[in-house]
Amino acid sequence: MQHPLDEQATQIVQRYRGEENQLISVLQQIEQEAVFRKLGYASMYEYCVRRLKLSDSRAYELINVSRTCTKVPQVKAAIEAGAVSISAVKRIGSIVTQDNADLWIEQASTLRQKDLERAVATVNPREAVKEQVKPVTKDRSTLIVGISLELEKKLERVRELVAQNTAKPCNIEQALEQMAALFLERKDPVNRAERITQKKLVAKSKSTSLSNVASPVEKPAQKSSSPIARQSRSPIPAAIRHQVSLRDRGECQGKTPQGTRCGCKQWTEIHHIRPVALGGSNDLENLLTLCSNHHRLVHQRVESRALTF
Repeated sequence: MQHPLDEQATQIVQRYRGEENQLISVLQQIEQEAVFRKLGYASMYEYCVRRLKLSDSRAYELINVSRTCTKVPQVKAAIEAGAVSISAVKRIGSIVTQDNADLWIEQASTLRQKDLERAVATVNPREAVKEQVKPVTKDRSTLIVGISLELEKKLERVRELVAQNTAKPCNIEQALEQMAALFLERKDPVNRAERITQKKLVAKSKSTSLSNVASPVEKPAQKSSSPIARQSRSPIPAAIRHQVSLRDRGECQGKTPQGTRCGCKQWTEIHHIRPVALGGSNDLENLLTLCSNHHRLVHQRVESRALTF
């Protein structure tokens, strides 16, 4: 028995799978040739979400599958032949290799989703629990993550210490909050800059009674006309770094192809707008926070302009 709607649905699914396969191939080439960087995106994830408008989960899925296809060409051939689905490849991506490709392609093509996940988890227990942060209310989320026994013991010790310091029972959320707060206090440059700036303001207010005491006048450093001296790079003072962090909030100030600010908070660096080699200073106005990709792009543009002269 045939039905027009059934035929239509079947044709659409075939076209959809064909388009998916083509997209995987294109994503492979984009990553291999670093096209996403040339277009001003910090990562493949940023490119897929911002440029292609894919959801977070879909972007991760397609990127992981494309990388699996690059690592194990047999998987790519199986997808193109229609033997395995992209969702199945996503599940075997962490364990499939060129040596065991035949086994796992067969598993991916014959097992149901739950059975395939169970088979993968047997080989790689970390895959038994999928990391997930899922919103449940306006200001609450559910966190799902697998942890090692060693980390579980550390977390339990944190709970004990927090309970001892507060004289109240401590749950896992409170322990994570304490751990995150402590790490950010010590490692987050924006947090550190705010803390140091506040201390300086307090110290300044306390020293107002000594404002009539003459302070030694520092002589301005003389600028050398020597080309070698101009090209020497001196470290950016910590106080200036703090000001950059406060102003830029640790976010990349580079622009995407759509003209929006990048905003990436990972792999950031401080960039000299006017290069040190051309007399650029460590003044706040000459410094900018950029992610490593935008930093690379800026220097490539400067070098390309220099070659045209």
